[in-house]
Amino acid sequence: MRRIMIVGSGGAGKSTLALQIGAKTGLPVFHLDQIFWMPNWAQRPEAEKLARVAEIEAKDSWVIEGVISETFPNRMARCDMLIWLDLPLSLRLWRVIRRTFHYRGRSRPDMPVDCVQRFDAKTMSFLKFLWQDHRAAQQRMVDSISAHGQGVKLYHLQSLREVRAFVQGFEAL
Repeated sequence: MRRIMIVGSGGAGKSTLALQIGAKTGLPVFHLDQIFWMPNWAQRPEAEKLARVAEIEAKDSWVIEGVISETFPNRMARCDMLIWLDLPLSLRLWRVIRRTFHYRGRSRPDMPVDCVQRFDAKTMSFLKFLWQDHRAAQQRMVDSISAHGQGVKLYHLQSLREVRAFVQGFEAL
């Protein structure tokens, strides 16, 4: 496996899994949030964002984690393995709250510098979005995989136990 794509909703553990896989394989890890966001939570212009993702996709090897849906077909066409982290909503909400407080006042390692974590109206809006969009996000992922995932080795992980077993057995894949 030279190109691994990790997708899932907020709080699913994409960044953590990507770093674990990168450590086990030596593959370079790319966080799409670092491309999507600029300092102070400003969204990067669309053309620049897509160009940066295309540059990464063209590389020989990578672990790319995150969901920029416009680039999904291109990444899917190039990846050897797709890992969909589809963990329970309650766990993901808890993780978002926990990481918000853990990194409060500073940026997370998988985010651009100056994207400081705060528990504020934007955080509440994101939690509300995760809550309301849960089923629709799952369906969009199923549709995207159906449309673009032929021939790709897919791992659909739906529990912490499955994620732990996956990481533990990763060398055997």
